[in-house]
Amino acid sequence: MSTELRCEQPNQGAPNFIFILLMIIGIPCILFPALTLFIIPLVIFSSFCFFIHYLYSEGHFSEILSGIVIGIIITAVAMIIPIVGPIILVLWIIYNIAKAVGSIKGLVPDAIISILLVASLLIPFILDVNRSPYRHDNDLPERIACAATYIIISAVYYFRMKNYPMTTKDYLFRFSILWISGPLIMLLIMMIAMSIKAAFRITVNTTLTPTTVTQNVSAHMRGETLVNAYTREVTRNIATTTTHVLPGAGAVAASVLGQVAPKIDQSESELIAEALPIKDHEFLLDNTYQTNTDHNFYRYDDFDDKKINNFVQCANAKFPNQHINKNDILFYYNETLFGSGDHGVILTSEYVCCSLGRLYESFIINYADIKHVSIKGSFNKTITILSQQKKMHKIELTQSNKGAIKLYELIREFSL
Repeated sequence: MSTELRCEQPNQGAPNFIFILLMIIGIPCILFPALTLFIIPLVIFSSFCFFIHYLYSEGHFSEILSGIVIGIIITAVAMIIPIVGPIILVLWIIYNIAKAVGSIKGLVPDAIISILLVASLLIPFILDVNRSPYRHDNDLPERIACAATYIIISAVYYFRMKNYPMTTKDYLFRFSILWISGPLIMLLIMMIAMSIKAAFRITVNTTLTPTTVTQNVSAHMRGETLVNAYTREVTRNIATTTTHVLPGAGAVAASVLGQVAPKIDQSESELIAEALPIKDHEFLLDNTYQTNTDHNFYRYDDFDDKKINNFVQCANAKFPNQHINKNDILFYYNETLFGSGDHGVILTSEYVCCSLGRLYESFIINYADIKHVSIKGSFNKTITILSQQKKMHKIELTQSNKGAIKLYELIREFSL
């Protein structure tokens, strides 16, 4: 994964460029319908290529690979531990499917817009193909209607994007998603079905066991000789069929699904989070940042003593050179599933301390060393901090998106 983070500022002129691209795509198709079958596939192919490039350049391929490794580990655990293992496997698949469903919901608006855009370009082509050589049908009104529809939909998309401050690269990524949103939705649905189908595999083993059985032979004539009734021992192979239900590749498929889906979907709530206004310097007493246990978020005047003490104890053990005093902590985000409090993020007046589990990065960074901070993610949130030395730190939060957004706002405020 790349160790440097892009520090581009939001480009307010990029939506204008996106609108121009839409016009460059649409006008030739309206004026020369025969070009439609060339332009639309080219746009979709180019969008797919940029989509892959974006995932690679942002370092998401390594995250997908780590998801595959986690899926393999969970599958192995499910095979080793009879009862608990399969339960973990099922929960993991459900968790990743839920992430995919959220991404599908986020893609629906783009899919609707893309369908309307493509339809307004295909109708002139269909009219042109169906035109009789013996009749000179006047399809100008239909072309004008399609052109007007295309321009209106493009304008709607333009104003929608203009509300979200992003970098040029992010605008182009959203533009590529627009054209491939339909195939992506179908791909996600197929991956969901695949992960469910492959969750468990049934193996049938047939074993042949040689068994000796007693056979009664009745009296009979052999030629002119009478053979009296007798018994004899005969060896037969008895087939025994056993059925086993074993963990399949569903966990791996679900892991890929769970890693890819959030990268595809950049929901409106995420884009708005990038544009949240900076609070004034009285934010310490702002009701927005008061303790809210539903958000796993705590302020210094209403800490949960047990949780904050557990965090301080674990953090001091993890960072022996940095003595953390409970009285210096202003804000605390609890990132523990069952509420023990030993993992999380704290903000003091001088630094950020991120102390998470072994699978995640833990670090301490002073506000003066922070060059840029951003937040991304729809199902879970990832706060990315770039230091003045071009070193990137990631805070991956899963317990509360609203609490994560508050944490992001405060880090921005402190680092100004």
